[in-house]
Amino acid sequence: MIQSSSVPFEKSAVPGPTISLNPHSERAGEWRIIFGRLDHIPVHGYAPVLADLPDRPRSACYMLDLARITVVERILLVSVLAKRFKLSPRLVEHDLDRYGCPIPATDTLTLIPAHFASKWSST
Repeated sequence: MIQSSSVPFEKSAVPGPTISLNPHSERAGEWRIIFGRLDHIPVHGYAPVLADLPDRPRSACYMLDLARITVVERILLVSVLAKRFKLSPRLVEHDLDRYGCPIPATDTLTLIPAHFASKWSST
């Protein structure tokens, strides 16, 4: 059984974009195991990119910023992915380093940071 991260959440010392994950998504439970939360998940940018997922090629995804997650979160990420896709942890580590970790945009809540939103709002 995979244990959830019991390390209290602390914002990364490295600033950058974050997303919130949808608590009703199919994978919300797995994300909670990995991060112990569904918000403040570090990603490489606010705009999704296209990524090939095992069951959905060319899907809109946010790329997890692996440099901004904790060692414990990385261990849990590898464990959850290895179990989900029936792969060895070593192969999962290799693929994370080579390809990164896409988070399907359908698993997220779309939020626009206030400093961007103010540019589009009419006053």
